Amino acid sequence: LFDHVMGVRSAYAAFFYDVGDAYVSGKSVGPVAHGVGAGLRFDVAWFSIVERTTLRLDVAKAVNADTGIQVWVGINHPF
Repeated sequence: LFDHVMGVRSAYAAFFYDVGDAYVSGKSVGPVAHGVGAGLRFDVAWFSIVERTTLRLDVAKAVNADTGIQVWVGINHPF
């Protein structure tokens, strides 16, 4: 009965390096932030009719700031 509720179609690993800055009224708010991280991506199908939902889990750490580890959990579904 439940064999087609959720099926994992593929799994991926992602490694990333991110650089960013924030601006308000054309002025930089702080120093440019640098971060490194890794994540997992799973493409799943639900009930054999909803294809290509991506489940994400990312873990990142700022390189040039004294901050903790950040975790991002996300669900992406194209319409």
